[in-house]
Amino acid sequence: MSEFAVQQSVAAGLIRFYLSGFRGYPPSEAGENVFARGLQESCLSVQHVTATLKSFDERFPTLRELLDVANALRPQFEPKENLQEKWEREYGKPQPFDMSMEGKCQCCGRPWADIMANSSRVRNGEIKGGCCAGGE
Repeated sequence: MSEFAVQQSVAAGLIRFYLSGFRGYPPSEAGENVFARGLQESCLSVQHVTATLKSFDERFPTLRELLDVANALRPQFEPKENLQEKWEREYGKPQPFDMSMEGKCQCCGRPWADIMANSSRVRNGEIKGGCCAGGE
């Protein structure tokens, strides 16, 4: 099994299809295969090969030109990274938010139920400060 995403025979067929009438086209199958191998090694998909070949007109490209165009188009054909997986690698698995009002505030140790019961008093200015000011 091949380690490349595009088979050499497919790349050669696409070269024949898109570039066969161009000036400087290789006169032999061995010449075609050199370019097909270059596409095979530098392209990520058949769509990538097609986009690379469609970039040329009238004159058959050199191998260097072909590889340069393929490498320039490469970012368009690379798989997009899953943002959720990236986030989980950086921050770990998401923890569900606990809405039960059980537990205590980490800064003052008061139960969440007491803090939330006084939250309207904090907003109205009856209690100065944040969650910790109401219990003292």
